[in-house]
Amino acid sequence: MKNNTGIWHHLSAAPHRSLFLIGALQGIFTLTWWLYDLAGRYAVVGSMTLWSTTPTWAHAFLMIYGFFPFFIFGFLFTTYPNWMNGEKIKPRVYLSTCLCMTGGIALFYTGLIYQKWLVIFGVVLILFAFNLAFKALLRVLIAAEGQDRRHAIVTSVALFMGFLGIAAYLLWLVTDASFLLDFSRHTGVWFFLLPILLAVSHRMIPFFSSRVLDNYVMVRPFWLLWLMLTCSAAHGLLQLSGLIQYVWAPDFTLALCALYLSIRWGF
Repeated sequence: MKNNTGIWHHLSAAPHRSLFLIGALQGIFTLTWWLYDLAGRYAVVGSMTLWSTTPTWAHAFLMIYGFFPFFIFGFLFTTYPNWMNGEKIKPRVYLSTCLCMTGGIALFYTGLIYQKWLVIFGVVLILFAFNLAFKALLRVLIAAEGQDRRHAIVTSVALFMGFLGIAAYLLWLVTDASFLLDFSRHTGVWFFLLPILLAVSHRMIPFFSSRVLDNYVMVRPFWLLWLMLTCSAAHGLLQLSGLIQYVWAPDFTLALCALYLSIRWGF
């Protein structure tokens, strides 16, 4: 019997392998590029480089939509079927997602150096990858009748908001309308990344603790999850409305929720 031990075989054997690998490399590339830009901008090393689009907002996009999603999809492709006893995500789906996102990121970097239209096509490819991944996860969610789908619903809504955030950034690249950029960056943090972090932490921290600690009682108060999600959404809406002087209220409430869970979870 042939022993398939090649690199491609190992990377394609599970959803998280290829996505986590590229995500880690992308994190290094993004920070290296940003360090290079800052070093030239402030004359630490060399001189300032002229990019095809504003580097600050390029960095924001790369961190929010071009770094974390590799880990998010690698994780959710594995956990959605486990959470809801659903059909496993097929290799062609997670590998296509990884390849399209990688290609989009490569075009984005190339476009920063050469032409803005390459950046635009890179974002289009990333948006296509998001659409492909979201539809695959949504099929698992819809098919999971009779299962506890609350955490998956939260993460699915957050993924949809992430899709809208990428679309807004794409339209900003084309139109230069500042409100689209504001929507993209605030949505990415408060309606996409943070809700996923809250939902996954609420689900997985008690689960993992129960696996390693004797007599551990899992505490998952859903009212607290809904409150934290409300705080995240409130912060985002206040930012988008220009009422940043009031963001302390949801932030303070969110901090109290985190303190309460830290105590209950035994941190």
